[in-house]
Amino acid sequence: MGSTYPQCWACLILLGSYNRLRDLIVSSIVSMEHLLARLEVASAPLARRLVSLLFNSFHPADQEADIKIERVMHLIRTNEGACRIFYRHAAAQQMSTAEAVALMLLLCRCLRGCIKATQGESPSMNASGDSSISSSGDNELDKENEDVGEDAELSLKDKDVLNGMLEIIAILWTGIGNQLTKPSNQHLKMMLVKKFSKALPDFLANFQDARSIPAIMILASYLPASSIPSFSNGCLSSLKTLPVTATADSFGPLLTCLISWGRGRDVLELIGNWLELTLTSRQKMTDEYAKEEEQDKSRKKKKRRVAFVEPVQPQPLMGLRFLDCIFSHYPSRARLLQSCTNEVIELIAILKKAM
Repeated sequence: MGSTYPQCWACLILLGSYNRLRDLIVSSIVSMEHLLARLEVASAPLARRLVSLLFNSFHPADQEADIKIERVMHLIRTNEGACRIFYRHAAAQQMSTAEAVALMLLLCRCLRGCIKATQGESPSMNASGDSSISSSGDNELDKENEDVGEDAELSLKDKDVLNGMLEIIAILWTGIGNQLTKPSNQHLKMMLVKKFSKALPDFLANFQDARSIPAIMILASYLPASSIPSFSNGCLSSLKTLPVTATADSFGPLLTCLISWGRGRDVLELIGNWLELTLTSRQKMTDEYAKEEEQDKSRKKKKRRVAFVEPVQPQPLMGLRFLDCIFSHYPSRARLLQSCTNEVIELIAILKKAM
């Protein structure tokens, strides 16, 4: 395809016309690798057109679950960046909410099947870990997920593919988040909460690399804190003990989780305490330095006093980075301003003192 926008657009229209012809495959004209490479760097309008062109190839609605998993695996292995963009646009335009939920449950079933196969357990139960299904709606979405873990020929060693599946689940849930709030989709939302509340501990125990953790954190932010108590109770402590070299990829998902669980006040209190302790310590150190100078002049010795008695060293710069991350993320910013207005005002006052 050409490198300019008009040329790309014209080629996509032409390929779309060919794609509607019987017995003609688009990949016989332009290689799939080239199309995916273009998708990875395309502008939003071109990306939407490309996703529409490729959707049936990577998400064949009339195929069995194993075929769908194979297509997902192929897309991840061919181009991870294009895969993320593909499902971001697919969730918004190509899939119904029920279809997106069905794919999320299918991928969840596959991931848990890999874990259970590695542990020597039978992966034949459904994604929730139960052998029974509570409703006919659950049954329709779950019945195609049976035995996926065994037939997908995946293991925990296939980290890139498994991480890609986690990312797809997170992207899809984010993409249909607004739809899940509608009363007509509450049964789908409850189904996701039920399945992933039981799957998340397995994910946390088996996927620990830098790529998988952010996706798992995003999933955790959509679940009630009470459904994952061991994880939710440790999030704030994890924030307190992060190294100064931690990036937004490390603490951003933790902040999102805490705020989505209604613990924004705890986060703001932590940041405020760090800033206040630092300001107090700075003043103490200034006063102490002045006293030492006076005592040096009078040839008196004085021992230094400890500035902090907190078990965790305050990190004011990290606190400011937390704030930047929170207020750069629209959902977190909206929740904080709505539920923690007084705490935000108090934090502004503390920041003014530091200026």
